[in-house]
Amino acid sequence: MEENHYYDYLKNLNITEEDKQALYHLHEQDIQRDKDKMNNIELAKEERERKLLATKIALKLTSLGIAGTIAIAGIVIMTGRKNMGINPNANSIVYNDENIILTRKYTIKYMDTIDGISSKTGIPKSTIVYDNNIENPNLIDINKQLILNYSVSEEDLKYYTQTISVEGKSIYEIIGEYNTTIKTLCDINKEAIEYNGNGNYTILSNTILVPNFITQSELKEAKAKGK
Repeated sequence: MEENHYYDYLKNLNITEEDKQALYHLHEQDIQRDKDKMNNIELAKEERERKLLATKIALKLTSLGIAGTIAIAGIVIMTGRKNMGINPNANSIVYNDENIILTRKYTIKYMDTIDGISSKTGIPKSTIVYDNNIENPNLIDINKQLILNYSVSEEDLKYYTQTISVEGKSIYEIIGEYNTTIKTLCDINKEAIEYNGNGNYTILSNTILVPNFITQSELKEAKAKGK
């Protein structure tokens, strides 16, 4: 309701002047909250666009073999590295030479929280929020699919993978069964998967590695047993 209309509406109510003033004050507060909410949405959008721009520039510099530390759009970037980890809260993009990124497609379940998912997976909350463009980490929808990027060292890769028999399955059937991506399969099976163009892949072996997205407690237990 517009300001003038609301004021006229209050004047016609059969209530005390004090109550009218109180209602009008509440009305003004509601309008201000709506304005603040819209401003926050615009700021969040600008922040995502700023980081996306910085990431694109960093990846371009990396492809050209330009290494170093630079600042782009207020974000500190270390270029010339292989894999990327992002900490939006610190306004930084950090590249890690050693770690392998395993991508998981995860469907949010009842009672899930971003904090809980972060604790189970070991993926920083800020990375989950950034990778999925989440505006409010406290409001997530059941059945929404998240992209979870596990940064795994070469040493720990054995805990995060398992060998399966291909059994005539296509690469698309496998990524669907194990909730992962083609890039992840190719990264951990460099000699066993061949790209033929036009979205076609040939699996050159009877067995391949697939991700085994264990929890942090399972990882700790496996290490303790020396597996």
